[in-house]
Amino acid sequence: MLVAAVVLAVGLVMVAESISAGLTAAARTERRLFAGRLAADRLNRAAAEAPAALPQEGQTHLAGVAYHWKVQQARSQGGLGRLVCTVRWKSRGWQRTVTLERLVPAQPQRPAAP
Repeated sequence: MLVAAVVLAVGLVMVAESISAGLTAAARTERRLFAGRLAADRLNRAAAEAPAALPQEGQTHLAGVAYHWKVQQARSQGGLGRLVCTVRWKSRGWQRTVTLERLVPAQPQRPAAP
């Protein structure tokens, strides 16, 4: 009887740990998906605005997690510019990062006024 109780207790602990690990993985995936959607939204907004408004940065909160984002221009080549958005957040003591890029038409260089 005692052996059966110990085996049952160990089995319950193993089941609880596997459920917890599954929930943790699901939460990580959910946070990463949110960060990707946030980066895409920020890139779309930056592409619609004047390039002089860059760099942009800010913070968004969801479910107790602070997501820090920054959009900036990267080098342009061949008539195309690159916008880069990096989103950072901390989860369980680890810093996580998602980076997305978007190509946009490069703005023509205007000569400086005299």
